[in-house]
Amino acid sequence: MLSTPVLTSINGRFYSDASVPGLVSFAPGCVDSLARASIKYWSVAPTSPGANVTVAPISTLVEPYRRLRCNAGPEGCRALGDDSAFDDVFELFGFPAQDGVSFRSWQGIVMGTRFGVSIYVLNQRIASVLTAASEVANTLCEGFATSDNLHVQLSAQAALLDVVRAKATPAARLEALSSPDDIAAVISRTLDNLRAPEAGLTCRALDAQDRAALLPVIAKGPAFINAALALLPSNTTAKDAVKISAKGKADKSTCAFRGLEVTAAAASLASVAFSDVSNAVQGVLADYLNTGSFSEKAVVLKGVTTTIDREFGTAKKLSHKADDKSIRAKKAVGDLKEAGLEVVACAAGGAGLLGLLGLLGLLGLIGIVPAGVVSAGILAALPPGIVFVVPGLALIPFGTVLSDELINLVFPNGGTKYNFPGSCTLGLPPAPKNLTGTLPDYVINMLPPKICLPPGALWYVGELPYFINAPEFNWPNKTVIIPPSTIILPPGDYESPAIGSNDTVWYPTNDTAVPDDSGPVAVVDPGSDGGGTVVVQQPVEGDSEPAAPAPAPPAEEPQAAPESPPPAVVAPAAGGRRGESSPGGHGGSPYLLEGPPPGSCPGTTLDAIPPLAAAPGAPLPTIRQLFGSIHGIGYVGFCAGDYYYLRRMDPADKDVAGQLLNKDRTFGTPYKDFITGPSQFSTYGYFGVDQVTGEGYSLASNAWADSPEQPTGNHCIDTWTTAPISVPVSGLTPYPADSRGQPDWAAQVVITPVAMLTLGDTSSASVPQKYDAAYASVNVKANGGAYGAGMVNSDPLLMLQTGDPVKIGVAVGSLVASAKVLDTLSLARALYECREGAGARLSNELFNQWAQALIKPDLWHSASKMTAALRDLCLSGCATEAVPALIAIHKYLGNIANKYNGLSVGSEVPITLHSDLVRLTKLAKIGQTNLLDATKQCCRGQGASNPFLPFTTSLEELINGAAVNVSAIAEALVVNTRLAAAGLPVSKLAGRVLDNGGVKDCKGKYEAILTGDKLDLTTDSLGAFEVANPQLGLYRFSNALPGSSCKDAITGATVRFPFTIYVPPVTSTAVNPLALLTVPIAEDPTVTRLYNGRPTDGRAPHYLWTHAYKLFGYDATQLGVDFLTYVGDNLTLGKPIAAALMGTSSEVMAVYSSSLEMFEPLLGSQASLDDIAASVVKATYSRVNASWAQTGDGSAALSDAEVLSGLYTDGYSAALPNARRRMMRRLHNSATQRTAAELKPLFDAVARVIAGTNAQLQKIVAAAKAAHREGREFDAINALVRITAISAVQQIDLAASISALAARVAADPNIDIAAAAAELEREYSGAALDRRIDSKTTGIPEIVKQITEQQADLGKAPLATESPGRPAAAKSTAGVIAGAVIGGVVGLALVALALLVLRRRRRAAQQGLLSLDDADASYDEGDRRSGHHTGPVGEATEDQPRTPRSGAALQRHASADVVGNGALSRGRK
Repeated sequence: MLSTPVLTSINGRFYSDASVPGLVSFAPGCVDSLARASIKYWSVAPTSPGANVTVAPISTLVEPYRRLRCNAGPEGCRALGDDSAFDDVFELFGFPAQDGVSFRSWQGIVMGTRFGVSIYVLNQRIASVLTAASEVANTLCEGFATSDNLHVQLSAQAALLDVVRAKATPAARLEALSSPDDIAAVISRTLDNLRAPEAGLTCRALDAQDRAALLPVIAKGPAFINAALALLPSNTTAKDAVKISAKGKADKSTCAFRGLEVTAAAASLASVAFSDVSNAVQGVLADYLNTGSFSEKAVVLKGVTTTIDREFGTAKKLSHKADDKSIRAKKAVGDLKEAGLEVVACAAGGAGLLGLLGLLGLLGLIGIVPAGVVSAGILAALPPGIVFVVPGLALIPFGTVLSDELINLVFPNGGTKYNFPGSCTLGLPPAPKNLTGTLPDYVINMLPPKICLPPGALWYVGELPYFINAPEFNWPNKTVIIPPSTIILPPGDYESPAIGSNDTVWYPTNDTAVPDDSGPVAVVDPGSDGGGTVVVQQPVEGDSEPAAPAPAPPAEEPQAAPESPPPAVVAPAAGGRRGESSPGGHGGSPYLLEGPPPGSCPGTTLDAIPPLAAAPGAPLPTIRQLFGSIHGIGYVGFCAGDYYYLRRMDPADKDVAGQLLNKDRTFGTPYKDFITGPSQFSTYGYFGVDQVTGEGYSLASNAWADSPEQPTGNHCIDTWTTAPISVPVSGLTPYPADSRGQPDWAAQVVITPVAMLTLGDTSSASVPQKYDAAYASVNVKANGGAYGAGMVNSDPLLMLQTGDPVKIGVAVGSLVASAKVLDTLSLARALYECREGAGARLSNELFNQWAQALIKPDLWHSASKMTAALRDLCLSGCATEAVPALIAIHKYLGNIANKYNGLSVGSEVPITLHSDLVRLTKLAKIGQTNLLDATKQCCRGQGASNPFLPFTTSLEELINGAAVNVSAIAEALVVNTRLAAAGLPVSKLAGRVLDNGGVKDCKGKYEAILTGDKLDLTTDSLGAFEVANPQLGLYRFSNALPGSSCKDAITGATVRFPFTIYVPPVTSTAVNPLALLTVPIAEDPTVTRLYNGRPTDGRAPHYLWTHAYKLFGYDATQLGVDFLTYVGDNLTLGKPIAAALMGTSSEVMAVYSSSLEMFEPLLGSQASLDDIAASVVKATYSRVNASWAQTGDGSAALSDAEVLSGLYTDGYSAALPNARRRMMRRLHNSATQRTAAELKPLFDAVARVIAGTNAQLQKIVAAAKAAHREGREFDAINALVRITAISAVQQIDLAASISALAARVAADPNIDIAAAAAELEREYSGAALDRRIDSKTTGIPEIVKQITEQQADLGKAPLATESPGRPAAAKSTAGVIAGAVIGGVVGLALVALALLVLRRRRRAAQQGLLSLDDADASYDEGDRRSGHHTGPVGEATEDQPRTPRSGAALQRHASADVVGNGALSRGRK
């Protein structure tokens, strides 16, 4: 199958010069420019030469449908690219083929008409289902999103077709798109398709029980979206005529439909499906798959179900999410036209179809008009927000103040009150229920269908009074009345023209038509499922003019939608209403008024905060990720924030490329959003920003209520004060590499309230220097901060845990200063709002103006100076009274600071630290809450007493009464040993790269993850290397690096397998095959839970090494060793465990080596060694971990041929997609690369050989472990010699044979793989294998010498005084083997030699080939033959020639006559 690249332009168009019919395929990850979200599914559609095609979600069903028809037989089979195949698919959903319409190109489908909206909505519903199925597939099946296999690309679409084709009618098929059960079936069948052999993918299995429990929960998200989409008017299946006026506009009846606004609403919902729902699906899967027992899974599912219902199952939340996408009709028009689609010639409103008649109204959600009445009189006394349902229900939303007495006044007959939870489920169960039980049937039967009612007090009053349900309007039962002028009619046929009045303005929703002005009202319900609602807007009685938009516009102009607030007014969230152009807001939200923000004094305006006002600078060369934290007194969690770039952004940034950035409306500055971690996560108060190009500016704020990024629930809560902050915590942020010294898990920037002083600093100083200057200006001396780099990365709460008196003193001073900043700016805000009232417009610039003027120590403790400063800012109202209260609080705070300012090295930390911090926190809270309340009371002029008096006369009483999080404060004082050592950097890391011995002359790369520092490394003759001042770093050693020659110093084998690992800053480490497993272990969340992982463990936590070795039965605690630093007595030469570890390491390396030698030829010349190695290490961990979890012994997987064959399959399948992509980039045909299924005979044969050799190693390992366990002596040298010999066969002879065989398989498509593999097995089994192993032990004394030299220093901590490049222990082992270590092993070496000679004699005698004397002579002669070689291990015998593949191969050293303190005499006895 030949393919050529296709690329869409910025408007989504692409071109192809193909001369024959074919398929065009776009991989997941393309960005939908209107929805501003990435597409998660494969987009595959047929193409024909010279014919246009619109690749839409429904188009992706055409090819799988065509194949299904063709597989069923020639009748109905369409040719590839046939137009009728498109017609067939559209007809499945009720859209028949028709003249003037091409379902292939969408010619004749006009966007914005009823027909165009119906097509558009159908596509979004299909896309929602495909998104969910593909998200699951991408999570469970590695390679789904990158596969070039058409079976994979069409898997979700084929599954969707299977489900919908089982339905009898188009209506039933459409209904299936909103059914959780049917969507779950689509997901399940998608997984079945991907697990089929022809897919060539490895998918994580979900058994029937898991699928039945999990998939319906996942399906609820897209079901909610599609139920909402189904409420849009989308049942027009035939092209509707569009009349054009003389001015080129569509006629009034066409434009009155407002189809462009409906299209934008559908795009908003689709955007929620592509982003929010898709992310939820991914999170659900991760949480579920990371659980253990089914009972744990049940708990997860219960919580997830609640979350999905809450986030997507109510119209209020769903409409909020859709509204936040800010997709407007004008944007829809532009995008659709640019994409080449026809668009109706109607004016598109810039605001979009929002509120009652927009997205929310089309969902049926009731929007409340704030002021006015339906009729005059008593109803005028009712607060806005009440909903009435004909004939006899009144709904008082929660938060609307209305006394029962007033209810009885309005409803003289009284009523029955129910606590109503809201009735909107978007067409999905369950039915509305009372909070204390099921509502009576007669109440439920009164509720209108598909109308989303907010929660509140629901009163059944029998009959609504006449002044609400006016008799002259003849409203039918279930009509919803919303004062002052909105009516929502239920479905039904109303023949009487008397419904409403002649002044009624009708707006359609839910598949309805606009009634004629004089004719009867027809509210149709095509699906008989309760749809079909018409909204009418009545004039307000008593007004001189009807309520907008009652006046009919000119014929050639479209009608305008009435403005109506969105649903947050129905159930108000804390902080005010959303959706109106209120003076709040920040960033790029539409809630922020345009124009420069006002200054503190009336009539003044403010410029952008420097250096934001300047043009962005040039980006730094390396793009990095920033990790920071936001603080009040404690951490500030679940708080929305903005990040501004001070340097040009990376063009490759997905947000830049996808045009997904927000812009500050005031100054047009682009920024990114973030939210600090919520309370249930260990990242509470932390945030991250990707693609950072240099310095920046970050703020998190709850200072304005209308922020569209504002999270739901409790947000911006200070963990210590338990109160929300009312001040934007902001500050400059450094380029991540400029923050030095902190552990890899710690924040690179710590933004406390004091950091606000860094804003406006345009000096040439670095950001860290600006932080130190800011703290110094408020009398906080950094003293190096937490990690020696100053205050930029110094978290005061973590400094408290160090136990260091100097750092504790700095931390307390920082907290006191933060409290004073928050108190001062909170007072300034209160005084400003006191003057400006509810319309006070807040801004970042305004808070910066206050900070620069008021955050000064000389003001903090002087009432006169502070009052004067406030007066200069025009904040004089109540300031004179409030300032003494503020100064009193600051005096108490100052007393605490003075107590800790003098702490120095060796000082005793006051034992009152905890109580002092509690007092500090209470004072901070009083300044932010009590003082604000008193200021507001003063502004209102309420009460005769002075509200500030308690602050100056009885502040202690206020302190005693303040509630703060005492336990959180106590937790911050628990000394953390990791933190205590964090400020003590490691000066040098002494590492070893190990196979059997050290991997010598091996080039390596070191890159510090946080700072990007890089270093070239080279191992010495022992495999040793050093890194000065190490940080968390990525270490990569590879024979493929220029000038590298990675050889095992004992066996002489070339180590071609790349060693890649992350290592934290430690004094020593061993980079060996077992340690490489820490990379995939770090990605396994079950391991984090197993070891109670915490953020302070770092990104390469210690327990990764603990788990890697534990998989093979080595318990670090029981053995008394540290596997990360590789220090411990049991790791030293001669110990049974040291020998066992060498054997286990050889087993793992055999798997690595055999995989690489096999995969590289099979995957082709473009395959990356690093990709192969990563896939092999990951597959090895997966199989070993599974064995350990089931049996407690992971090493069993390494000698199980069936498991190893599966491991090879996993590793090859994972590496295959990347290799194919590399070849396709070079325009190679990837068809020659075989699938894992084709290669199974090869995998099976190699697995049996490796399993057999590993079984021999495991016998040695088991004996060594038993000796350790029983405390008996163990012949470690004999074990090491045997391990070395077996490993040499595995990594030299066998590796070469595997590579040669794989090359033959790759080159010859007709080769009999099974037969060729069987030949390999014969060469490496039984006696043939024994001969190979024996041939590797022809120079035992030299082997012993090499082992001793290579391993004598293992298990010992490095000496700080050693010269670079070689650990100390190595020096004592060069030359003659002697000393304390060797003295104990000389006898072992002699025994090893004697045993080997005796074993050979016995074998020869048993075979009748030699007498004992001849056998001895034969051995002696063989030894003499090896004398001219220069390596420790014999590589080949005369019947097994040397294989060039092994490179330099094994050398043989001349046999030494002197070993230890004695001589070996060779010859006959």
